[in-house]
Amino acid sequence: MRKSQLLPLLLLLSSSPVFSAIYSCADIPSGRNTLETNNSEINAFYVINCSDQTLTYSYQYNPASFNSEQLHGLAKEMIKNMHSDKAILNKQYPFVNFLSFKIYHGSTLLDSVIEKIK
Repeated sequence: MRKSQLLPLLLLLSSSPVFSAIYSCADIPSGRNTLETNNSEINAFYVINCSDQTLTYSYQYNPASFNSEQLHGLAKEMIKNMHSDKAILNKQYPFVNFLSFKIYHGSTLLDSVIEKIK
């Protein structure tokens, strides 16, 4: 299986009017916010940490369906694929300065990357 097949479909940055608004930290629910994916073997969520000014996407892959070798380097690939969406993130979440991806194999953190987006 190629890594591109492992990339989940993010609905957070859709063209829906709901997601075109500019949010403040007070508007964001605390804790984990569920993301939709195109694979039931992936649990995905995002967290916005206002004090760290970081938006973190986390993907937890079912160990029975994915081996750890398939997932190495995936966070870096995801952040590379998100480059075109930086302008949207900057408009939507002006208080977020860092974008992070975390990849879990079950409960084990395999891969993590963070990048300054402003």
